[in-house]
Order: sequence, then structure tokens, then C-alpha cells
Amino acid sequence: MPARRPMTPEDIRRIVVVEELDLSTDGRVAIVVRRTIKGDRYHGHLFAIDLDAGTVPRPRQLTRGAVRDTWPRMSSDGHTLAFVRTDPEDQEAPAAVAILDLAKPDTVRFAKTGDHGAVSELAWSPDGRRLAFTAEVDPPRFLVGPVPPVGRRRRSGAKTAAAETPAPRARRMIRTD
Repeated sequence: MPARRPMTPEDIRRIVVVEELDLSTDGRVAIVVRRTIKGDRYHGHLFAIDLDAGTVPRPRQLTRGAVRDTWPRMSSDGHTLAFVRTDPEDQEAPAAVAILDLAKPDTVRFAKTGDHGAVSELAWSPDGRRLAFTAEVDPPRFLVGPVPPVGRRRRSGAKTAAAETPAPRARRMIRTD
């Protein structure tokens, strides 16, 4: 048996963590975040795993580069993926809502979220046409509101809320203080 040695900072940098799972509504595809450390920053990339393959699934990388992608959320039709993207090299830049068409994973679009601070949690409406998010407005207050389709004005949402997910067939957002 090989001799044990103490863990070093270099050992920690080699650790890969798989976290933040989301499943398609039919349960055939899982989206996970694969987190690594580059230098002294976390990086995160999204991977799709076909759970219906009948064999050991091979993850398919969806995002690349010096980014930290988190909070993957798949639309109800399974064609669109929303997630939160931050730049690990720019700690001052707020997180943004990114949209990925799974048929064209090389093209990432960014949703307009107004002049709000860092975006955190995401949730699709049950019909997959709208996306709700929380964003820092004035710490410790948060805004919950739908992300409009590209080219439309943002509809008003609640002014203060923690992570709230729209209920099925919801027509209003919920406000909490």
C-alpha cells in the first residue's frame, strides 16, 4: 500500500466537482455544472447527459471558456437552457442570464434584465415562454421578475422577494418581505 501524504493546495486545484443538476421534463436529459479551479478562480461549464442512451452516458460539453456558468434550468419543451454566467476574472461584473438553444449550443444569448445587480436564481414558467429570476436591487433587497423575450420591455415584477418560483398557470409573481 502506498504511503499516505498530506493534501496540498495543488491537490485541491485538481478537484473537479459536479453540481447543480436540472432534468428535462421527460427525464431523458440531465444538465450539470462541472466546477474546476483555474489559478485562484472557480470556473464552471455546463454538460448535458443523455439518460436514455441505454449505455453508460457520455457527457456532452455545452459551454466553454473562462466563465463560471451556474443555475442551469431547462425549458419545459427541452429545447432551451437558461443559466447564470459570471466572469471569474472580473469580480465586479454582475452575473447575467444566458440563454442557450440546445440545437445550436455554440450560440449563447444574454437576456436583458435591466439595470439590476447580480442575477442569481432562475425558474421557467410552466409553458416555457417566460423566465423568472432574482436580482440584487439594493442589498439585501431582491427583485423577482420575468425575463422578456428578446426585443420586448420587461414587465414589472415584485420589488422584494427571495427565490420565488411561479406556480403552474401563475399569472402573477409573488412578493415577500
